[in-house]
Amino acid sequence: MSQNEVQEEVEPIALAEEHIAEHQTESLLVEEPEPVVVDESSALPWKPLTVVFLMWVCDLFAFTTLVYLPFMVQDFNITENPNDVGYYVGIIGSLYFVGQFISCFIWGWVSDKYGRRPVLLLGMLGSIITSIMFGFATNIYLAFSARLLFGLLNGNLGIFKTYAVHNIIHSLAGTLVKSQTRKTNLAHSQYLD
Repeated sequence: MSQNEVQEEVEPIALAEEHIAEHQTESLLVEEPEPVVVDESSALPWKPLTVVFLMWVCDLFAFTTLVYLPFMVQDFNITENPNDVGYYVGIIGSLYFVGQFISCFIWGWVSDKYGRRPVLLLGMLGSIITSIMFGFATNIYLAFSARLLFGLLNGNLGIFKTYAVHNIIHSLAGTLVKSQTRKTNLAHSQYLD
């Protein structure tokens, strides 16, 4: 190798080392960026989440307040044996969940296709109608069908969770994107000066 070729190879390396040393001292002089302040518009959507929570509580209330079922079954005069009352109470109580099991995937598909709000409102309407039907049931078969319809027409349990998580994730994603964008802009602005 000639001396010119050696000097040409050493010169880019020396320039690179000089450039790195220069930027390292600059980065030491750069102040720490101030903490990112999240504005109120990117906070959690409390109003929709509160409404969904209240709907969820109403839905839970509709199928957990069944302490009167033994008296209802006794009033139907379906059996003379008081030990059999528990059997019919168990059937009535479980028919809601059987209906949910049958229809939850259908309601999930419908909510993905048409939106969560309409499905939640239809589910609440179904809850109201079937609760009234159940309250006015005069025999065991009406009670069975009302509870089964209650489960079939109400796929809200899964949709409540999906709606809440969807709103929270979008809210937090917006916050993270704003935060990351600001950090990236601060980082890029250091080297533009």
